[in-house]
Amino acid sequence: MTDPLRIPIVDQLALEQLARRTEEPLVLEFWASWCVPCRHLKEALTSLSDSYQGRLKFARIDIDASPNLAETFDIGFVPTLLVLHRGQEVTRKSGIFTTEELLTFLEGAALSN
Repeated sequence: MTDPLRIPIVDQLALEQLARRTEEPLVLEFWASWCVPCRHLKEALTSLSDSYQGRLKFARIDIDASPNLAETFDIGFVPTLLVLHRGQEVTRKSGIFTTEELLTFLEGAALSN
């Protein structure tokens, strides 16, 4: 099983550093501890992250711990996945994800490289 810390939880400073040093598209998962669908998405992303190694980077943002980032990225609903590439938003999707929808989203994100 993949280590759940494989997808780091980041704050604004850590996100800025990560975004500067990665060439791959960066998938940001905006979540909250009280959000049940967020828990399911976390498990799915954690299990899938290995298969995207070298194609995508992942990070998690707790909207309660980093409300400034939620505001910066105009996050109105959790869970939300947002993809940044070279500092620009490429795509986003909010809500409950089926496995197929998640895979389609991640494949599209990987192609934005």
